[in-house]
Amino acid sequence: MNVKRQFSNVETGDFSNPPFAIIAALLSQIGGSVGKLRLSTIAEDRMSATFKELSDRIGHVGDLYARVHAIERSADWYLLKLTEELGELTAEHLLITGRAKPNADGSGGTREALENEAADLFGQFVLYLRANEIDIEAAMERKWLRHLDQYVALGTEI
Repeated sequence: MNVKRQFSNVETGDFSNPPFAIIAALLSQIGGSVGKLRLSTIAEDRMSATFKELSDRIGHVGDLYARVHAIERSADWYLLKLTEELGELTAEHLLITGRAKPNADGSGGTREALENEAADLFGQFVLYLRANEIDIEAAMERKWLRHLDQYVALGTEI
């Protein structure tokens, strides 16, 4: 996959933030630039990728991040990261709903922070699925979606 294309949906902004700094360093090694990266403004563009395509992109970022930071990922590492990210999402949820003390540095407690933590949790979940070779689409069909017709037939469609 073309790494330049993979990161073409990153918003232009402060690339000193650790994840963006890593991306910027990787792009510079292959002749790319972060100065022209942009975020698509059309929601349909962001939602058009299949789950497989999104999973592949997330997996690639995860691999690059692990390589840059020399992280050895084991079977339990993925599950532990899910727990960590769920805790961070929970903390942001509590902040945004006024049920937690604000951070001393004033960070967090915003919609953007909540969305970023949700993205971290989702990304780590995708990495967990990939590491454990779980076909989530088949599992969702088997566990959840098979009930859809039954519930619709009962007149419970929303």
